[in-house]
Amino acid sequence: PELAAEVLALWRNGEVLAAAGNRAEAARKWGMAAEQAAASGAGAAAAWLERAAGRLGDDTLVDSILDRATAFAGKDPAIGAAVWQSRGESWERRGDLEAAEEAYREALAARQRACGECLAMARLETDIGFVAQDRGDLDAAETAFRHALELRDKLAAGTPLPAYSLNNLGGVLKAKGQLEAAESAQRRALALLEPLDPDGEDVAQALKLLGSVTYARGDVAEAHALG
Repeated sequence: PELAAEVLALWRNGEVLAAAGNRAEAARKWGMAAEQAAASGAGAAAAWLERAAGRLGDDTLVDSILDRATAFAGKDPAIGAAVWQSRGESWERRGDLEAAEEAYREALAARQRACGECLAMARLETDIGFVAQDRGDLDAAETAFRHALELRDKLAAGTPLPAYSLNNLGGVLKAKGQLEAAESAQRRALALLEPLDPDGEDVAQALKLLGSVTYARGDVAEAHALG
C-alpha cells in the first residue's frame, strides 16, 4: 500500500532493524507505523503493517497485534484474508492445528470474496491440506490438495505449481494406501516438470517421490532405477 512519509520512515526503520536481527524492535516500529496510518484514515495500510509486525513479533503478542489488524482492515476482504492467514501461521507454529486450519479456512473464504478465483486461494488450500495431514485427517487433506491442483491447473499452467500440488496429492494418497493413484499423480508431476528444467531440483524431487511409491507397491527394481 501507499504510505505517508512519516509512516514510510518507520517502515524502513523497521526493515533495517529486522535485517539486523532485532525482530522485536522492528515489530514495535511497524506497530507504531500502523497506528499512524490508522490515525490518518489509512485502515488497509494499518492492517497490512500490523500483519507485518505480527510476523516478526513474539507469538504471545501476535493475537493482540492481529486483533488490531482485523479492526484496521474493516470490511476489506483482501486484507482480512492476509490477517487470517497470519493467524493460521501463528497457531500452526504453536502446534494448535485445529485453530490453524480454522484460520486458514477463514482466510480462504475472505480471499474468495476478494478475488473470486485466484492463485492465492491455491496457497491457502495447500496450507489447509498440510495442517489436515499433520493432524491425521487424510480425507480433508486430499480434498484440499485437489482443490489447490484444480486452481493451479487452471491459473498456472506451464509453471511448476500444478506439479507441486500433484506431489502433495501423491503423498497423501500414498499415506492412504492408494498406491496406483499416488503413482499416477507423481508420474504426471514428473511429466510436467521435466520439460521446464530437466536437470533441476524439482525433477530430482519428483523422481524421489515416484521412486518411494513404486518401492511401496513392491517394484524395487524401478524404484532403484528412479534413484
